[in-house]
Amino acid sequence: MSSDQEIHDQQKQIWNNAAPGWKKWDPFIGKKFEAVSKAILDAAGLKEGHEVLERACGTGEPGIPAAKRVGKGRVTGTDLAQDMMEVAVEKAKAHGVHNYVTKLASALSLPFPDAHFDALLCRWGIMFFPDPPACLKEALRVLKPGARAVF
Repeated sequence: MSSDQEIHDQQKQIWNNAAPGWKKWDPFIGKKFEAVSKAILDAAGLKEGHEVLERACGTGEPGIPAAKRVGKGRVTGTDLAQDMMEVAVEKAKAHGVHNYVTKLASALSLPFPDAHFDALLCRWGIMFFPDPPACLKEALRVLKPGARAVF
């Protein structure tokens, strides 16, 4: 059985290697999963000024559209694959979104203080987390009381 670190390292390599393909096909993929992203955003109850965490952000979906919804708030996308996050940053800039940032982070250990975020979004990433219950516990740690997490 692989350790959490081995799974993390394998996932990091896989997703960094996949980044050029995701960049190429991002418009198609975005359109294909647009309804899922919209449902996540609607369920999150995002409001102007919210601080939002997007886990396993990949190319920034649904984080970039979330950034548009929170206006003067901010969305922080986290992922273990730097190359995927670079695609997200490029896309945010291309869409004129300036309140979307990324941060390299493991799903098991988020570099944020307790009770920091108003909402958490994660479209498909949880199925790749090495220890989903531990990752969910870590998600709860960084959410404010009453915040919504949508997977």
